[in-house]
Amino acid sequence: MNIKVKQLIHTHAHFDHIGRSTEISNQTGATIHLHKGDQFLYDALPQQGIFFSQVVGAPKAIDSYLEEGQEFGFEDPEIKTFLKTLHTPGHTPGSCCFYTEYFDEPQLFAGDTLFQRSIGRSDLPGGDGRLIIKSIKDKLLTLPDETIVIAGHGGKTRIFEEKKSNPFLC
Repeated sequence: MNIKVKQLIHTHAHFDHIGRSTEISNQTGATIHLHKGDQFLYDALPQQGIFFSQVVGAPKAIDSYLEEGQEFGFEDPEIKTFLKTLHTPGHTPGSCCFYTEYFDEPQLFAGDTLFQRSIGRSDLPGGDGRLIIKSIKDKLLTLPDETIVIAGHGGKTRIFEEKKSNPFLC
């Protein structure tokens, strides 16, 4: 496809989502982007791996911290704004989702914040059950109903389906 990876933009710093970032960055030259609220988790990647019986190497430095509303695009001037950052703390302090209206239907890359008929767990270090609900209600359920939600685990869903049938949000 002749694509060059330039940026690794992370939803949060749990090892199953970010554990190979150093390796990928070293192979591609891509920069690493993460919300500052998850720095402590990022620094502890090797320990996170041990907790789940996985080997995760030491991380390299974060190149840039994500901010609410930060936009990402491509070099192509036709696609200047591709993703918009939504800071959605709760699963972790620095959890972020990424929203785009580039496709025929809007899409949300939700990481571990919102799942099909569920939400991200909040019982791990830095998690906050009340805050994840607030983040989802204030930032995600206000997106267009037809928005396709691509979660970090499990199947796709839509915002209107979660408003209607997610037991954590009803």
